[in-house]
Amino acid sequence: MTAPREWPNDFGNLRNNMAELLRENIESLMAIQISKLTADEEKSIESAMRNDILMLRALEKAGSLTDPIKEIDNRILALKTHITFASARI
Repeated sequence: MTAPREWPNDFGNLRNNMAELLRENIESLMAIQISKLTADEEKSIESAMRNDILMLRALEKAGSLTDPIKEIDNRILALKTHITFASARI
C-alpha cells in the first residue's frame, strides 16, 4: 500500500481556506458604509471587492470547496442589515 500524497491535499486545503478568507473579505467590504467615504476611498474599496470576487470565483472554478450555506447566511444577513438601515432612515 502506498502512502497518501500529502502535498495535493495540503494545496487543496490551502485553496479552500483562501476561498473562505476571500468570502469573509467580501462580506467585510460590503459592511462598510460608502456614504461616509471620500470618492477615492470608495473607488479603492470597489476595486478591492471586484478583485476579491474575481479571485473567489477563480478558486471555486479550480475546485475550491466553499460552503454554500455560509454564502446564503451572509446574503440573508446583508439583506437584514440593508432593511434595518433603510427603516432607520425613514
